Amino acid sequence: MNKGEIINLVYKSDLSKRAMLVILYLVNRADSNMTCFPSVTRIAQDCSISTRTVQRAINDLIDAGFLKRESRFHKKGGQRSSYFTILKGEVKIREVNLFEEEISEKEMEYNRNQFPKTSVFQRLKQSLSVILS
Repeated sequence: MNKGEIINLVYKSDLSKRAMLVILYLVNRADSNMTCFPSVTRIAQDCSISTRTVQRAINDLIDAGFLKRESRFHKKGGQRSSYFTILKGEVKIREVNLFEEEISEKEMEYNRNQFPKTSVFQRLKQSLSVILS
């Protein structure tokens, strides 16, 4: 998978802003094998965010399947920066209702069955007519 494909998946994903910033930074720093090893401090400085925010973002990315982290150590036992491998990730696209916070999976299935093969505008028009009546 190349950097462009990863970036497109990131844009389509439901990542937090902090996670999106960090993954785009790591993609930029990654080599052809999609690996890099910047320190948390370096990421924080370059992205103008705190080290704790970077740590949270990395955990979000690992949970989303976009990142794999391996610890590295010096020969004498001291810890070095982590070795990051950028992965494809699981793209979870959020469908949002204009009148509610989020649409549940059950409601999305109902809407698909209720309004099959119609455009977004047609569905919006039908939804508004139901609400206003």
